[in-house]
Amino acid sequence: MPTYKGNKGNLLQHWVLCELVSAARRRSSHSHLQFIDAHAMAPMAQPEPKRKESVFDSVRVHLPGQGSLYEKTWRSLDQGDATYPNSANFVKRIWTGRLSMLLCEKDEETLEALRDWAGSTPDVEVASGDWRSRFKGGLPESRTLRLLSFDPYMLSCHAPTKRDRKTGCMYPEDLDLIGQELQEGTDLLIQLSTYTANGRNQQPDVDKCARDKLAPFGLERIARVAADGHMMSLVFARGLTWADELASLNTRFRRWLNIAQIDSATSA
Repeated sequence: MPTYKGNKGNLLQHWVLCELVSAARRRSSHSHLQFIDAHAMAPMAQPEPKRKESVFDSVRVHLPGQGSLYEKTWRSLDQGDATYPNSANFVKRIWTGRLSMLLCEKDEETLEALRDWAGSTPDVEVASGDWRSRFKGGLPESRTLRLLSFDPYMLSCHAPTKRDRKTGCMYPEDLDLIGQELQEGTDLLIQLSTYTANGRNQQPDVDKCARDKLAPFGLERIARVAADGHMMSLVFARGLTWADELASLNTRFRRWLNIAQIDSATSA
């Protein structure tokens, strides 16, 4: 079975994702959600061996913990043995209307697990290979709300050399691709996560780079949510009259994470 890191990055990514889906469910006029995940991961994964991350483990052990939507949904998906669900699982459990998905993944073992999970469901496409290739082939037509998730190792604000380029990272040119492929269409929510500030990629600089690249396509950065100085999710929106209510995501997440960290220290 594929593995997960079990760190604050997992907590950050899925706490924010659950809040986005919940807000869309409550406030959007759309009954159909199209979820596109550029880094789909396995439907269920096991913890990496020899990892050390007490905060994540403390949250898992104390579910539903503070009673957040994330924790309650995680508990409802729990299969025991410290397994952890992917984004598609969280979205499917929370969204109550029609749901279609495009799940991009490169790892063959993970692809097999995703295909088994999707089964013969016509509204789920599992795309093999790098997400960029699938995007360049044209995204599925949509007249509904789109929610996109990008979960690279790092979002860099610097153009890479051929030698330094890593397909698991994202660069300014990738933001151009995203904007170009989303020029036409409907209301949008985008969650773009990054997990390291190494290589001169401090969070304010990465944030500015993403805003500058996506603004010409009508995408506004409405929230910047940080777990620490390295791990961060940027949330962009277009066409949503209720997007302003997501501006409090960082404050609410930090409050939730602080309690989780206190609980972790207490139970250590």
